[in-house]
Amino acid sequence: MEISINRSFRFLHSYGVICQIAIAIDYTEYLRRFRDQGIYPIEIEGHPDNITASAFGGLTLCYKKGNGWKWVKWEVPSGLDVLIIVPPFPLSTREARQALPSNLPREDAIFNLSHASLLALSLVTGKWDLLKEAMDDRIHQPYRFPLIPPVEKIFNILRDDKDVTGISLSGAGPSLLVFCLSEKREKLREKIRKLLSGEEYNYQLLSLRIEKSGLQATLI
Repeated sequence: MEISINRSFRFLHSYGVICQIAIAIDYTEYLRRFRDQGIYPIEIEGHPDNITASAFGGLTLCYKKGNGWKWVKWEVPSGLDVLIIVPPFPLSTREARQALPSNLPREDAIFNLSHASLLALSLVTGKWDLLKEAMDDRIHQPYRFPLIPPVEKIFNILRDDKDVTGISLSGAGPSLLVFCLSEKREKLREKIRKLLSGEEYNYQLLSLRIEKSGLQATLI
């Protein structure tokens, strides 16, 4: 199976950078440098959120401090599964970013900041009933969905499905990230397959797990 990075899998590039660095400087030394300094691989790849999640797994929160980056990691409680709907057409990060306005209404910025906090709370505590509302967005998706109308149509249908715990664009798009309770995964997969079979484009449906450890090395 081949998946383009331009279909919301930018983290694959981050993971590739992490692997190359670990091989180049020895895995143990890599861990020491990254945990102590962090800035080295982030400078190379440019996306601290992707880099830290790829390196350490779980839920990572990144923040700027001085000239460097700091991060915090939490374990995501069990019981949550991930489905990814991948369209056959790409959307570059550059194009998706250019769709965003230069200025945003204050109320939209406040809305997203408060919902980002709610999202972190939901993922850390396992309060899955808050997840769908926490993933509501006013400053990214309203401007990016017009670039990918077929994906927006699927989003709107699944957003109201009672078996969907949360849904959003994956990264800048065009793929969709769908959260569901583990016990409802198979039921939801079948519903999504049926939905996608009636669409014009040939979508892929991926079932993923939340990685708790990130990059690991095995002695062979």
